[in-house]
Amino acid sequence: GKTPSGVEVRNLLRRLIGRIRKHWPDTRITIRGDGHYGRPEVMAWCDANGVDYIFGLPGNVVLDRLVEPAADDARVRRAEEQLAILRSFTETRYAAKSWLKEHRVVARIEACASHEGDMLRKGLDIRYVVTSLEGSSAEHIYETVYCGRGQAENLIKQHKVQLASDRTSCRSPLANQMRLILHTGA
Repeated sequence: GKTPSGVEVRNLLRRLIGRIRKHWPDTRITIRGDGHYGRPEVMAWCDANGVDYIFGLPGNVVLDRLVEPAADDARVRRAEEQLAILRSFTETRYAAKSWLKEHRVVARIEACASHEGDMLRKGLDIRYVVTSLEGSSAEHIYETVYCGRGQAENLIKQHKVQLASDRTSCRSPLANQMRLILHTGA
């Protein structure tokens, strides 16, 4: 019901990753999450403990200014090629005042044609992620690594809707799990 604080998220990750590393100490771990996970306490803990991360990041005027050349290029190319939508990617280095250091920020930029009555798609849509991952293109980081999290959520939602798997009325978790397995098999 409530968005967890950075300290709460950090403490949860500390316990969870501690248990994973107890059994698999050499496993490389990457945390993916929405913007409310990308708190300074979480990023600092991940950096200090060798955990990679990619979190959604709300935009702001500073980030918009940093990616403006790439955004302008996308608008111009979309207009020149007469496309309804042109998607491009860029990256920058950024340090919010609350962050301990500068981080890599990837931006997904969609330049959209203006359609009367379609106010949501007019102009430009920019989404940001902050990450510790290096060595991959901005497009790969956003499309494959970050959006993979959303695809997993979509599959869970699809399972719940199509199989009515949110209706687990048994008191026993094992009985509910068996019910889901049978529904899935059917």
